Amino acid sequence: MTTIKGGARALVLVLMAGAMVAGCTRTTERITFNGVFYKQKSKAASRDNRERFVVTVPRVDRGYDGALAAGAYEGKRYCVQNFGTSEVEWYISPLAPRGTVQPDGNKLTFTGKCVLW
Repeated sequence: MTTIKGGARALVLVLMAGAMVAGCTRTTERITFNGVFYKQKSKAASRDNRERFVVTVPRVDRGYDGALAAGAYEGKRYCVQNFGTSEVEWYISPLAPRGTVQPDGNKLTFTGKCVLW
């Protein structure tokens, strides 16, 4: 059986501590909607056309209005990050009248297209 010497043990502890800290997110940097943090995600609808995208917002049970706001934010964020524009043409819109978009289970799904000049 091998044992870890003092210097190697300290190195292992430092690496483990660094890995734990790297995985942390500062809660003060999180964006909340109606006081709730949603883990909204966006991705290109297809590899061939990155202008079209899909946004999913899980945990709608935390608040329907907040989930709508999180979806709208994520769509704009996707377009700004990928194309430098915040203009979105929504197909399934988080900006539609309340109750228009129905949850699929406990998540909302939106689709849109980044409007390029």
